[in-house]
Amino acid sequence: MPGSRGEVDALLAQADDHNKNVRNRVARELGKLADPDAREAIAEATRSAEWRRRFAAARAMWMWPDAQRLPASELQALLTDQHDSLRWAAVRTLPMRERLHAVGPLAATDPSPTVRRAALLSLAAPTSLVKQEAE
Repeated sequence: MPGSRGEVDALLAQADDHNKNVRNRVARELGKLADPDAREAIAEATRSAEWRRRFAAARAMWMWPDAQRLPASELQALLTDQHDSLRWAAVRTLPMRERLHAVGPLAATDPSPTVRRAALLSLAAPTSLVKQEAE
């Protein structure tokens, strides 16, 4: 079955690959899965002990409509993760309506310039995205 938990598990197994291109492909492929079971498995992967799996899962959620992403309360651990890449991905993954409260402090105080920049850019969303949120 396309988008099954088995497919998610197979892709997540590749998330630890040493090649960044493979890891990026894994995130893109995970993001395309629309099956509710697959999406549930991806959401569960944000709590994995393996940081690259958490990263792939968070990046996959960028492709989902905001209504299907995890709320900030469930992404909070990623927003405070020791890995810059995970904090960056969490900032990008948060639904627009939750960014200001959750991301504002990162924009000002995160030790990583990349994370601070991503936080600031996420707060300066185009009006078309804000309009979509209101619908």
